[in-house]
Amino acid sequence: MKKQGFIYFLGLWVTIILLNACGQQEKRWKGTIEEIDNVIVVKNPKEPMYGENVFSLEEELAIGGSEGSEEYMLSIINSIAVDDEENIYVLVKMPFPARSIVDSNDDLIGYFMYVEEDEPITALLKYNSRQERMFKIAQLDPYSGKGLHKLPLQPSLLFDVTKDDNIVWANSLQYEINITSPNGILLKKIFKEFDPIEITEQDKKEIVPKILGRETLPPEEELKFAKYFDPINGISADDGDRIFIQTFGWENQI
Repeated sequence: MKKQGFIYFLGLWVTIILLNACGQQEKRWKGTIEEIDNVIVVKNPKEPMYGENVFSLEEELAIGGSEGSEEYMLSIINSIAVDDEENIYVLVKMPFPARSIVDSNDDLIGYFMYVEEDEPITALLKYNSRQERMFKIAQLDPYSGKGLHKLPLQPSLLFDVTKDDNIVWANSLQYEINITSPNGILLKKIFKEFDPIEITEQDKKEIVPKILGRETLPPEEELKFAKYFDPINGISADDGDRIFIQTFGWENQI
């Protein structure tokens, strides 16, 4: 009887291990990794690896608002940064660069607009601490929609810097994350399948006054909406080399 009991217990123990293993297999990453022309290419599936939230935020401090003291009111915020001592820096009312980050070598990565061969250029550039241009990271295609307001916004280059000074960047029109070395070498690309988020009539009613500051446009100007929101709305990297992507919906997070 004791032997039979032991066999029963052993069988139950093996069953529990197999069930746990099956549960872990369900959470295995189902993407692919390959190397193409010395660049690591990562492709993520549409469905996330975890069904539940694995990251959450709690508000600790709020500065500004529609009411309160004027010295705490902010307008036209271009960029926000926090240093190692938790000092908060806010860049306002500066035309160019629209946004910039300084890495550990005091080199500046910024989103600039300038003229090159009589053509307006919008690009992500890197300058050294002596304000000498080092290289161009990425560039947007020129926009020639004169008198045409295409909403919600024109495409932009989103970027951040990792703890190793690698530059993480993306074009808001594509769900494609690029990682470039401090010397300008493309190291990795990360793709993700996603379902585009359609702009509803209610979205249009809320977007117009926020962006244009008024309900309608003059008759000579045309207002045209894209069918879908841009895939990416923001990008950031933390000290643990994790990359966070902000979209217009939680379904499409990396």
